[in-house]
Amino acid sequence: MSCGVDPMTLIRQDLNDITYSGVESVETLAAQLGIEPHQIVKVNANENAYGVPECVRHALAAHLCSRTPVYPDPAQEKLRAHIAEKLHQPLTAANVCAGAGSDDLLDIIIRLLQPKTIVVSNPTFGMYCFLGRLADAKVVSATRKADFAVDVDALIKLVREAEATLVFLPSPNNPTGNYLSLEEVQRICAERCVLVLDEAYADFTEKPSADSLIPSLPNLIVTRTFSKWAGLAGLRIGYALGDARLVEKMIAIKQPYNVNAAGT
Repeated sequence: MSCGVDPMTLIRQDLNDITYSGVESVETLAAQLGIEPHQIVKVNANENAYGVPECVRHALAAHLCSRTPVYPDPAQEKLRAHIAEKLHQPLTAANVCAGAGSDDLLDIIIRLLQPKTIVVSNPTFGMYCFLGRLADAKVVSATRKADFAVDVDALIKLVREAEATLVFLPSPNNPTGNYLSLEEVQRICAERCVLVLDEAYADFTEKPSADSLIPSLPNLIVTRTFSKWAGLAGLRIGYALGDARLVEKMIAIKQPYNVNAAGT
């Protein structure tokens, strides 16, 4: 009788050494420390210490009672329309794709572009490298300046040398807080690549968002999340803004129900 084939011989060889060590949950930490979960603020995950706004709690309670048994809208029409109402003109719902947090959107973008090389600028958000590796892309890092600002000249040089077609940069940067100016965004977008500007922390700065540049820069994608400022990290809701043609393809290849009923 056959004992079956060892499945480990069938997995991708470049993932043979991959392991997972996630951030410990609030419940696990509370049990270790002998305190209640609500007494813990996970600064390492940048979770909102103020919790969910009361108006949002009431809306969620009312909505979920009726929507939980039903699959969410795969076209995200209501959510995208509401997001579009808050955007710079002439952006519309056609420029919006929602996802299960920014991470989902970054993954969708990588799958859509299938880059051979991705440029980042360390130290930065670790998901760029993680998702790039899963997509079998080479991830290379451009050196930052002494104050952790992006060295745009060095980054552009690396994009050209590596023939990279995708660049991930947060603004403000996670974890250093550096802001990428609109002029710097325009310089990078002059290259033959797509720039994904991760604005997860844009609500904590008074400096302008780069979303106003999207109408003139079709190779710019701006991502946002409700995890930080709105305290909705557990619901996994974020959105990407970009050229309508790119967004149409992102929606076409995303998982059909990638945003839960609370979001849609």
